[in-house]
Amino acid sequence: MQNEIQSIASRWIGENVPDVHVANAFQLSVKTDVGIFNYASGVEDAKGKVCDQNTVFDTASLTKPIVATAALIAIDRGLVKFDTKISKTFEAFNGDATLLDLLNHSSGLPAWDRFYERYDLNPTQEVSSTYKTEILDEILKAELRPSGEKSVYSDLGYILLGHWLEKLFSKPLDDIIADEIVAPLGLTSMRYVNLGKGDSPLKSVPTEVNKNRTHLNSLHAVTGVVHDENCFIQGGVCGHAGLFSTAADMLTFGEHIRCCLDEELAGIVKPETIGFAISKKATVNDGHYYAGWDMPSGEKTSAGDCFSPEHTFGHLGFTGTSIWIERSKKWVVVLFTNRVFPTRENKKILPFRIAIHNAIGGEIK
Repeated sequence: MQNEIQSIASRWIGENVPDVHVANAFQLSVKTDVGIFNYASGVEDAKGKVCDQNTVFDTASLTKPIVATAALIAIDRGLVKFDTKISKTFEAFNGDATLLDLLNHSSGLPAWDRFYERYDLNPTQEVSSTYKTEILDEILKAELRPSGEKSVYSDLGYILLGHWLEKLFSKPLDDIIADEIVAPLGLTSMRYVNLGKGDSPLKSVPTEVNKNRTHLNSLHAVTGVVHDENCFIQGGVCGHAGLFSTAADMLTFGEHIRCCLDEELAGIVKPETIGFAISKKATVNDGHYYAGWDMPSGEKTSAGDCFSPEHTFGHLGFTGTSIWIERSKKWVVVLFTNRVFPTRENKKILPFRIAIHNAIGGEIK
């Protein structure tokens, strides 16, 4: 596996992005029935520091399954149910959508909104807290489609989910994730950068070049704070984005969830709860979103050809990250890149993901 992965990385990872290469930093962690394989290549920062297994990446939407897991923990503790209506907690929400509808993207909320174009892109700590409240109000008043009928991938739904969890646990979302997931699993790198609390930027790979943003490196790239603008203006802590991690820590999380699901350990989530979340019962009209997770879909899935669709779940992140878990073979594969550096218009990530996953599957199937 080492030679094949190295060969693919040598062709796709480098500094000529996006003309030739996918990204300038790449990290891979793989768990199979024969052990764990880690690989890293490229450079970490503008000074050319080598990317290794300790390099931290912005995980983007891989935040969603982590936050969804916190919701499953709340269910296990009797704080909420899958069928609890959003309006029970948020009276201003004009609809019948439930927690499950938020988790599987069928709440009826719009997919996205350019809040960052209507709010100051670089707010102070105090102002970002105000923005968080104002954006929640906008989401609660958004025009809805009928809930439970169609899945439309929604960042807004997960922003709302983050607020809901804060009410259920009576503490900030970053503390919930730290206390309920990061600490129990012994994760050392996974965290939010809470600008609303005055956290300093992390040492992480750069994301997009954007001279209108703060926290830039010498190449004018956003570094050490969340790439997602809607999350950034709210202080860096949201349900849809904001978590940083190494691939190794994300692998530990994914393997733990797999073991909970297959009753190989008594973990942070009960097997019946995660079992429902990763089942057809949690999807909508044959949609491909589980409760907090995705499944391989489309003619060319990023999971490649060696992951059985009926046994696989995972998630993608906009910055160039992914996790796929194959239950029948007990595989967990975490692939991290910073494909949005220097621009989000770089579209080479799909064939690279497929090549890596096919190389892994071909070696261990």
